[in-house]
Amino acid sequence: MKVRKLAASLSASVLLGSGLVAATADAAHAVPTGCTYWTYYQGTFRYAASNCTGGTGEHQIFVVQRDISPPYGLIWANGPWRPPGTPSTLRIGSLPIKKIEVRTR
Repeated sequence: MKVRKLAASLSASVLLGSGLVAATADAAHAVPTGCTYWTYYQGTFRYAASNCTGGTGEHQIFVVQRDISPPYGLIWANGPWRPPGTPSTLRIGSLPIKKIEVRTR
């Protein structure tokens, strides 16, 4: 009988402990929320930027442009990682934008 009580108690402790670890992992891996991106001109230079309104973690602007002269490749560029509330800004060329997105971590 003592063995069953000990096993039940040990099982409950392991389940409770693993639940606490899972709860902490979720909070530690939260990502920014409410993220948007935009492009704009400042003088003759074109920029892409992103920002997030909430959450924790970091975000960055990511842009892929299509080269219009041989060898016709793709150009990838990304801005710095920033916390929510601080824009991630990247100066980009005048080439056509193939893809633009906000990355989060």
